[in-house]
Amino acid sequence: MKFIRWKAVIPTVIILTIAVIFTVFFADGIIKKVTINIGESVFGAKVEISSLKTKLKNMSVEIKGLQIANKEDVWKNILVIDRIGFSMETIPLLSKKIIVNEMTAEGVEWGTARKTSGALPPRKKKKLERKRNGEDTGISDRMMASLKNKASEEASNLAIISDIKSFQKNIKDIDVKKLTDIANLSSLKEIEKMKSSFGEKETKYKNLIGEINVDAKTKEITDTVDGMKELKVSSPADIPSVKEKISKLKETQKSTEKLLEQIKTAKNNVTSDFGEEKDLLKKINELKNADYNNIMSKLSVGDLSAGNITKSLIGPIWLTKINGTLYYVKLVRKYMPKSEKNKLLKKRLKGTNVVFAKENELPGLLVKNIVISGTTGGEGKNNESAIDFKGNVSDITSNPVLWGKPTTGKITGKKQKKEILMNLIFDHTKETSKDEIMMTVKGMTPRDIGVSNLGNILFIDDGDVGIIAKFEMAGDELNSQMAVKVGNVKFRTAEKENDTQKIFRQMFKNVKDINVEAKLINKQGDTDFKVKSNLDDIFKNGIKSLIGEKLAETKAKIKKEIDMQVEGKKKEMLAEFTNKKDGLLKNLTSKEQILTTKTEEIKNKISSADEEIKKQGQQKIQKEMKGIFKK
Repeated sequence: MKFIRWKAVIPTVIILTIAVIFTVFFADGIIKKVTINIGESVFGAKVEISSLKTKLKNMSVEIKGLQIANKEDVWKNILVIDRIGFSMETIPLLSKKIIVNEMTAEGVEWGTARKTSGALPPRKKKKLERKRNGEDTGISDRMMASLKNKASEEASNLAIISDIKSFQKNIKDIDVKKLTDIANLSSLKEIEKMKSSFGEKETKYKNLIGEINVDAKTKEITDTVDGMKELKVSSPADIPSVKEKISKLKETQKSTEKLLEQIKTAKNNVTSDFGEEKDLLKKINELKNADYNNIMSKLSVGDLSAGNITKSLIGPIWLTKINGTLYYVKLVRKYMPKSEKNKLLKKRLKGTNVVFAKENELPGLLVKNIVISGTTGGEGKNNESAIDFKGNVSDITSNPVLWGKPTTGKITGKKQKKEILMNLIFDHTKETSKDEIMMTVKGMTPRDIGVSNLGNILFIDDGDVGIIAKFEMAGDELNSQMAVKVGNVKFRTAEKENDTQKIFRQMFKNVKDINVEAKLINKQGDTDFKVKSNLDDIFKNGIKSLIGEKLAETKAKIKKEIDMQVEGKKKEMLAEFTNKKDGLLKNLTSKEQILTTKTEEIKNKISSADEEIKKQGQQKIQKEMKGIFKK
């Protein structure tokens, strides 16, 4: 026992005991806390871990129940992993290097709903914000902000929607009765003018007719004719007296015929001055059409032009998804940055001291392979259509140039006719980093990929979705392309369908297939965004039909209202026209008939008197001839 240096052993035992106790009872908790703090500083939202266990024997770590909240939507998770397990190589740890040959990540989910808010406490949030204020946000952050603004712009600047709403409002708000009243219809004014003119003309011709004293002339004729009732030519001596009376009759006839001529002239003037009914109707109809055209020219219903409806409806969704992808790429670039060659080969300090890289040096962090398994479903998602997926990601490192291999990954999933395939390449081994994500989707529904609601305007109930998408970021330039085909499309009605939604649903109700091609390039903050689809032509035709139908309805209403207002007044005017014109003509015709009859009486009387004189003359000649022959 004398050989045992108790003064040295006892402290060593105590230190080892403390180390064991610390490891057993405290290490896991401290590591868990540190991990959470690091995660929250990275993601800017709550990071939660159900349990974290370490084993010194094989240098293994097991993490269960990892949840990372989304700072943009604190009631959703960016990522959920049921279990993470890995072992670290022991010897590299002595050089402060973490080398993991294989890691497992089981029960991976994303975009799941949270039961509690994922927002950081205000004090911690402010602390992180202060820390980040002095940091360069980097090209990825600026690009994300640019794309977010672009998505918002595309959604808010859906001009056709505002045009349709304006069109609907204008059409809906049209008070046709008020509109026609305000227009002060010229046809109605003309009708009133005509009626007033008829009254003036009637008065004029009544005065004229009053000057034609037919009654006096009739009495004169009657008296003259009656005075010649006993007209007889008994002897030649009666002839001079009879001729005098005949002369008087002829004078009366002449004055009567002159009066008749006045009446005929008055009749012609009445007919000419009042005009023909068809001419009045023609003028009123012409003014009615002018009134209609005038109202329509002042009626504002908006300028409906289709534009790129696909870009406006689908663009914001796609831009948002690209932005989400860019978020993960940003994390990759932050924690797996490119390394400059001079830093790998040498490190300059003050003076001439140079530190060269060691031969076969390992990166500070290297995960050679991660085996991933999970589901597209999860809390708050449509788990009936969820797909289980599996895959692996290889060569994750903090120093890609030193390791010399790009990070690659492949994830596949299949459920009945549904398939997903994703290939990942993060190549930071060269001067210019190049990140690629390629995805193929088959047999999905619009609801599966989050495109069943297009701008809260058009709602897709079902369909077979196929997608080929590529996301490429070389240096600071983003290039993304997408081709989408949706077959057997079925649209649905919104729960409380407004007029705009109804219009869109009707326009697209016969659409069976949707084809979309999209391309986006973001370079130096400038975004070139192009989308084309068969929906644009369908929408253009639908707009034409919409305009035609709605305007036709409005035109019919306006025309009907004008007709209602004008036709009644027109009928009154025509009745007044007919009454006054026919009344005047009837009066003149009656007087004409009386005078014509009286004129015939005079003519007959004159003719009878002439016959009597002629007869008397013949008798006188006969007597004279008899007397001659007797001698």
